[in-house]
Amino acid sequence: MQSTNRNVTAVPRRLDAKELLQAGMRNGYAIDLTVNKNIPLGVFECQLTIQTTLKKYETIEIKVTALQLR
Repeated sequence: MQSTNRNVTAVPRRLDAKELLQAGMRNGYAIDLTVNKNIPLGVFECQLTIQTTLKKYETIEIKVTALQLR
């Protein structure tokens, strides 16, 4: 998992049994995403790239958007 900006960190974690049951899934992951409070004022965007073992979705790109008001 890689971010295009050092102000964004992403940590994958396995879903626990309760989360899997609620989502109707057998297995899966969540991504805990943190955007540093020192991002510039206004709209902030970056890209998060996730590498998987799925042949159909080997690489997943996610756009991260945040808004810094002050």
